Parts: sequence; structure tokens; C-alpha cells
Amino acid sequence: MSSSLSYHALDTVESTQDTVRMLLHQNSVNTPFLAISAKQQSQGRGTSGRIWKGITGNVFLTVAFSMDRVPVSVTLLPLQVGILIATTLQQVLTKICHGSTATIRLKWPNDVLVNQKKVAGVLIESELVNDTTYLLVGIGINIQQAPQITSNEGRQAACLQEFCTEKLPEQTAEIVAADLANHLVEWMEADGRKDVIQEWKKWADFGTPQTLRDTGERVVPLSIQEDGQLRVRLENGQERLLVAEYL
Repeated sequence: MSSSLSYHALDTVESTQDTVRMLLHQNSVNTPFLAISAKQQSQGRGTSGRIWKGITGNVFLTVAFSMDRVPVSVTLLPLQVGILIATTLQQVLTKICHGSTATIRLKWPNDVLVNQKKVAGVLIESELVNDTTYLLVGIGINIQQAPQITSNEGRQAACLQEFCTEKLPEQTAEIVAADLANHLVEWMEADGRKDVIQEWKKWADFGTPQTLRDTGERVVPLSIQEDGQLRVRLENGQERLLVAEYL
């Protein structure tokens, strides 16, 4: 674990995001990076205020740091977080789930899909504390269990265990959470030397029709811009760039 990271593994919280936010305002953080993970959370949330159901055996993690520590354009941070999650889950499938043929893909900007089912999502929020803007990177990953998702709540969910014939170790979620926090810190301390866009493209699924969450529009992802925007083709054949809309 990086010496720059203060990492706390808790049993139950209402929300890892809110717990980190409280600690920042209490000025109780003595390291550049703060991370909170929990075995269970009761009031987790996703993008656009959606509920993120906190089932035991899954990853609930928030990593916080000042915005000026991000080594690339902040618009690329969501893409890099997705890359780190995809890479970490691929390692689990390779090392533990021998013979698994599951395919991991990234859906712009940072949802992680396994065989087209969502297993992970990211929520990035900002918080101003004593004139310093902090970024709170919230990560949720379904490891042992997948919540039941209605059509109004989003894409069909899955958990990593579904793609592994072997029983995943009980501590898998805790190990994955700690590894992700450490990998994110290592990436920022290394100045983000790897090309985020090129790395993200390796996990992308261009050409597959997707639905915009909030409008219901059907679009086809075509390419990713250098600033992290996604170029898509609309149903009428026109193209446009997505900034805030999530697929």
C-alpha cells in the first residue's frame, strides 16, 4: 500500500462517499490520498441520483484527493478509473476463474460490463474543503452478488461470481477494493504516463448500439476523442459528441 494513501476498511456505512466527505471536513486526513471501503453500505448512490444497492460481498469504495493531483485532463479521469477496474477484474478471472471465457468491456465513460451485463460503476463527485477542491471517486463492483434491477433502474446487472465456475474466496471484494485504491494512487503518482485514450480503446466495444439513459435515444459509439468525449451516430445518421450524457 502506498505511503501516500490513508486506507480504512469498515464494516458498514451509509455511503462511502459521505463518510469520506465527512472526514475531509473534519480535517482528519494527514495523507494526500484517502480511501474508505465498506463491506456493506445502506444508502449508496450512482449517477443521476440512482440507488446503488449495497449487498454484502461486493466492493464499495471511495478514493479522495485534491483535483490538482490528477496528472491528465480531469475529463480523462473517469476513463482511467474504468481501465483500472477492468484490468483488476480481468486479473481475478484469469488467476482464479480458470477457463473462464467471459469478456470484459468498458461502456463509456466508466461502466464495466462482463458479457454485456453491468458489474461495476463509478460515481465521481467534487467537494470544496478549505479552498481546496477534492475529487471523490466512488466505485461499486458486484463481486459475490448482483442486485435485482428493474427496467427503470438501469442495465441488467451481474456479479463476477456468475462467470467463475470456482467459488471466489470470501475476501475477494476486500482485496479488490484495496488493490484498486492502491492502483489509482500509483497511477497518479507516476504522472499518468500511459496514454489513457489508447488504453481505453482496448476495452471499448465500438459499433454496438447503446441507449442513452436519460433520453432513451439509440446511438452507435464510433470513436473516442482526445479529451474523452464519445463520438456517436444517431438513428438519423447524424453524428454528435457526448459529454454529460451517460449510456
